Amino acid sequence: MRKYILISGLIIMLAVMLSACAPGGSTAGQLEKGKNIAPALPRPVPVEQWSCFKGGALRQSLYAKAGPVVGEIKWKFPCSAQVDSSPAIASNGDIVIGSNDQNLYRISPDGKQIWSYRAGGTIISSPAIDKNGDIVFTGGDGGLYKLDPKGKLTWKVQLGGEIFSSPAIGNDGRIYTGCGDGIASVSGDGKIIYHLKTSCKVESSPVLDENGTVYIGAADGKIRAVDKDGALLWDYSTGDAVISTPALSNDRLYFGSDDHHFYSLDTKGKFAWKYSTAGKIASSPAISPMGNILVGSEDSYLYSFDPNGKINFVFSHSSKISSSPAVDSYGNIYLGTESGFLFCADSKGNMKWLLDLRRQDPEQQDVKREIFSCPALYNNMLFIGCGDGSVYAIGK
Repeated sequence: MRKYILISGLIIMLAVMLSACAPGGSTAGQLEKGKNIAPALPRPVPVEQWSCFKGGALRQSLYAKAGPVVGEIKWKFPCSAQVDSSPAIASNGDIVIGSNDQNLYRISPDGKQIWSYRAGGTIISSPAIDKNGDIVFTGGDGGLYKLDPKGKLTWKVQLGGEIFSSPAIGNDGRIYTGCGDGIASVSGDGKIIYHLKTSCKVESSPVLDENGTVYIGAADGKIRAVDKDGALLWDYSTGDAVISTPALSNDRLYFGSDDHHFYSLDTKGKFAWKYSTAGKIASSPAISPMGNILVGSEDSYLYSFDPNGKINFVFSHSSKISSSPAVDSYGNIYLGTESGFLFCADSKGNMKWLLDLRRQDPEQQDVKREIFSCPALYNNMLFIGCGDGSVYAIGK
């Protein structure tokens, strides 16, 4: 059986490598550019601590150090239901992540449970950890929770509706999140500062700039900019829901839409460019150390763009991509797929390693192992949730 699995895994890896498009290749997509807009100047901002969804408040998914060099499972932590949440990493290396079993877990770097906290609904969103080590997260019961580092509830604010948006924390401790009917900001001690109604669900997660301005997508197809007092600065309409969380690099926003397009706007809401793909884009983009933008699509491609929309490469995996990529200091790209593959490609789109999570337990081939979780990087390791109800640690 082990020999069969090994041979099958090698065949799959070969097929995936052959399906990768060469650097500089392209798909049938079309680039449309705005008029009278200055070229983008990239500003990658790597994070030392992966403290929230996509690493930090700019949502660049860029780690300041190296990721795992091999695709080996170091440990697997079992939850009681699917894990769509993405991990946040505490300053001591502990992993904090939610699950559809309604629990938020704190796991040690060697895979042992430290504590769990049961919320009032599923936890699909990802937690954020502030500078004091306190943890904030949202739940399917419409609540925004704050726990101390030991897992004790500090406060809970009811915002309403199911919440899938992952909170961001400002330097002043203020918390920002999307919710069932709008966009909210809450003080560090649990007082609502504003709740801007949008009349639609906001599943995208907020990007936060240094002035406290929030940029966030919504189910009505709009991306909005909201100032620190809750006033709407501008909105921009796409052709369908914006579930993708934007990434902010210098004065440019990058995000996908269910209308099959990937967009770039400036921070004043002016259109810069968009690129058409053959599938919805729920994946949220990452920024590479070179300033390139990386994003997956449900058309099964990983795309690499320069800041002005030129394709660097596309990489095909023959499986829908809804997860969001993470990038290390060497430009290596880490990404999961809906078919249960986790892979690493180099900065030019060449496969480095591939891990098939479907084949880790041959007796449970019917278990769903789709990956919607975004990888988190720490200390040459990768941590990610999976549809089989597990949190995986990948690396040596």
